[in-house]
This record gives sequence, structure tokens and C-alpha cells, in this order.
Amino acid sequence: MKKDGMPDSDFLRSLAYNDYNIDGHLLGDGDRLCAISDRLELFEKTVQQMREDMLHNLECARAAISRLHAEGIEARKERDEARRELCRNEANHLPTMADPHREARRRGWDCFKEETK
Repeated sequence: MKKDGMPDSDFLRSLAYNDYNIDGHLLGDGDRLCAISDRLELFEKTVQQMREDMLHNLECARAAISRLHAEGIEARKERDEARRELCRNEANHLPTMADPHREARRRGWDCFKEETK
């Protein structure tokens, strides 16, 4: 097994091709079946652990995406509020710019879209 918990190719090959015991003697049919059964059980446990790890990682990714989405919505609201404030200030202080909506359009901003809904 590798350090990251994933089986390496030698491990997987040993599941399929290892018909010898620890001493290097060829196994008989009964022993071979037991060894295959043991290797199959180990393989199934490995696959199950990998699946559980993948599901856990997927849930972590979903939670992170959801959190980032919420943070993006909040940041956009804060940005639009700051832009609206700037447009209103310019409308209040510049005689040629009496309409904050017009100033926002001039700048290419859509920060007043929430107020019109």
C-alpha cells in the first residue's frame, strides 16, 4: 500500500497472481482457494475503504462549495451597497449628476438591480 492509502500496482498484482506461501512453496488447490479468498476479502475491504474515503471527500467538497457560494453572495451584496453609496454621494454633491441610477449606468454597474425587484 502507498502512504496515501491507495493500493499500488504490486499489491493489486499479488491479489491475482500470488499462488505461493511465505516460504515460496506452491500452494495446493485447497490452500490456493483459501489464499484467494483471503486476498479477495482484503481487496473488498480496500475497495470499501476507498469508497468511504471518496464519499467523505465528496461531502467535504460539497460543504466547501456551498460555503464559498454563500460568501460570494454576501461579498456581492456588500460590493453593490458600496457602489450604491458612491453613486448616491455623487448625485448629492455634483449638480450635473442628480440621478444615482444614471451614474451607475455610466460606470457600467448594475448595483441598483436589487432595489428594483
